[in-house]
Amino acid sequence: MLIFHIHHALLPGGFIGVDVFFVLSGYLITSNIYEQMMTNTFSFIDFYTRRIKRLLPSLYFVLVIFTTIASFLFLPEDLRTVQESLKKIVIFLANQYFASGRDYFAPQTSETLFLHTWSLAIEEQFYFVWPLLLFLVIKTGARKSTIIVIAIFATMASLVYGQYLLYNHEVTFAYYSFFSRFGELLAGAILAILKTRSSSKTAPYLTALGLVLIAASCVVIQESSPFPGLLATLPCVGALLFLYSAANPLRSVFSKQPWVYIGQISYQLYLWHWPFLALARYLEGQYSLSNTSIILPVLGTFLCSVFAHHLIEKPLRYHRTSFWKSVGALHLAPICLLVLILILGRQFEFKTKYFKNPEIASYGTDICHGEIKQNGCIKGDLSKAPGLFLFGDSHAAHLNTFFDELGKSQGWSALITSGSSCPGIVDFNENFINTPAALTFCREFKNFILKEIENHEQIGISARWEWNLGLAGEPHDPDFIKKLEKTLRLLERKKKKVFIFSQVPAMSNSPQRTELFRARLHSAITPSENEDSRVTQANHEISRLTSKYKNVTYVDLYKAMKSSENPFWDEGTPLYLNKDHMNQRGAKALFQRALQNKNLRLPPEARPIPSGN
Repeated sequence: MLIFHIHHALLPGGFIGVDVFFVLSGYLITSNIYEQMMTNTFSFIDFYTRRIKRLLPSLYFVLVIFTTIASFLFLPEDLRTVQESLKKIVIFLANQYFASGRDYFAPQTSETLFLHTWSLAIEEQFYFVWPLLLFLVIKTGARKSTIIVIAIFATMASLVYGQYLLYNHEVTFAYYSFFSRFGELLAGAILAILKTRSSSKTAPYLTALGLVLIAASCVVIQESSPFPGLLATLPCVGALLFLYSAANPLRSVFSKQPWVYIGQISYQLYLWHWPFLALARYLEGQYSLSNTSIILPVLGTFLCSVFAHHLIEKPLRYHRTSFWKSVGALHLAPICLLVLILILGRQFEFKTKYFKNPEIASYGTDICHGEIKQNGCIKGDLSKAPGLFLFGDSHAAHLNTFFDELGKSQGWSALITSGSSCPGIVDFNENFINTPAALTFCREFKNFILKEIENHEQIGISARWEWNLGLAGEPHDPDFIKKLEKTLRLLERKKKKVFIFSQVPAMSNSPQRTELFRARLHSAITPSENEDSRVTQANHEISRLTSKYKNVTYVDLYKAMKSSENPFWDEGTPLYLNKDHMNQRGAKALFQRALQNKNLRLPPEARPIPSGN
C-alpha cells in the first residue's frame, strides 16, 4: 500500500492491499472471539476495552498532530474539509463521509489528510456488528455448519451488493461502503471458524497460488476496474489460500527480523504514511512528488511509527484500565482536544489579500456551469444570435469572460455551457467524476449537447486535457481519446466547423496557497515545472489528434497566455482562480494577449444558422 500511495504507477493495483488486510483482520478477530464464545468465556466489555486501547490512542495522536499542522498551513476552505472528516472519524463513520464524494473545490483526494481512515472505520464497524451477530447465532444453539452457511450467504450477499452498486454506477459508494466490504472480512472469519489447514504436501503449492493471485491482482486490477464487487474475490481468495496453507514455507522467513518488527509497527505505518504524503502533495500542489518530497514523508513515516509504537501503542495497549476509563481517557478526551485545536485555529485563520474581489475569486457571473438554463448563457454581442456553441468542463467555464470580450470586439456571440469534470463528449464515462452532483449533471449535460449542436454551425470544445488523457495522476476515462474522435467524426458528418481550445498554462500551486505559504512560511514553495510540462504534453496530443480533421481548428490559448513574461500575475494580482483555472481578470488578460498574437487562429465571425434550416 505504501508503494501504491507514493505513486500509483509504481504498483497500479496496489490498493487491493486493503482487501487482503480485511481478510486477515476478519480471520484474526474471529480466531480470538469464536472459541471464547463457544466456551462461554467471551466478554464484550473486555473485547471493546482491548479494541479501544489497541486502536484509538495512536489514531488520535495522528489526528491531533496533523489537525494542528492543517490549522496553520491549510486554507480556511480546505481546513473545513478536515473538520468535516473529523466529525465522522470520531464516531467511526469516516467511510460514509468519503463515500459521499468530495466537493469540487475541496482538495484532491491525494491531498485529503485523513482519507485513509475509511478502511479503519469499516474495521471498527465490523467490530460492532460481527461479534454481536456471532454471539446471538451461537446462543440460539446453532451448529458450526449452520454458522458457516449463514456466514457464506452473508459474504455472497455483500459481494453481489457491491456488484449491484457498480452496475448502477455508484462507484465511489461501492468502494467505501461497509456493506460491500463486509464480505471480505467475513471470508477471513469463515476460515477462522472452520479451523482447517492444508496438508504439509499441498501447503507450498497453495501458498504459491495465493501469492500469485495477490500479485496478479496488483497488475490486472486497475483504478478504472469495476471494483470491489465480484472482482474483489481475486485478492481475497489469494489471502485465504495463504492463511489456509499449513506449515507455510514463508512463515520461517517472516518470523525473522526485520519482518517481525515491521509487522509490529504495521498499524503505525498505516496511520502515518498517508497524512505525510497528503501534506507533501498539498504543499507542492501536485500528485507526482519530487525525490526529496518523497524521501521526507517516507522517513517521517518510519520515525513517527517507531516513536508512536514504543511510547504510545505498547504502553497503553497493555495498561490495565477499565472500559469506562478507557472510553473517557482514550476517546472522549482526545475529541475534546481536537475541538480545542480547531477553535484556537480559528484565531489564526488565514486572511487573504487578493481573493475578496469577485473579479479575482470567480470564473464570472451569470454563467451556465453545472446547470442548464432555459435561455442559456450567451456571451459577446447580445444583439446577435449565438452562432458559436462552446461546451466542456470547468476549462470551458473559465473562458466565459474571454468570449464575452472577444465577441463584443468582433460583433458576435457565443452560447457557453459547462459541467465540472465533464467534457461532454459522446459516451464519456462520468463514473470517474468523484463529485456526486457533477456526476449526475454530466449525464443530463451530454444529452443537452447532442441536441444543441444541431442549432449551430460552429462548435467549440474546451476541457482539462491533462486529466482526460491520464497525465494528472487521477482516475480518468481510459477510452477518452476514442470517444473524442467519435465526437469529432460526428461533427464532421454534420458538417460543423469545430474549434478545439488548448488548455492554458498551469501553475505549480494555486495562488491562494502561494499567498498562504508566503505569509506562514515566509517563502513560497519552490515552483515545479512538472505541472506545466504535463499540460504541454496534453496540448500536443490534442493538437496532433485534431490535425487529422479538415473541419477542426486547434486554438492555442496556451501560447497566447505564455506571451507575457509572467502569465500568472499582473502587477502582483493573481490572474488565476486556482492552479489551472483563470479568474475573470485572467480571462480578460488572455483576450488582450490573444489579440496581440497575429498567428493565433481565433474563431471567425460566428453567424447563426439561417432561419428555416
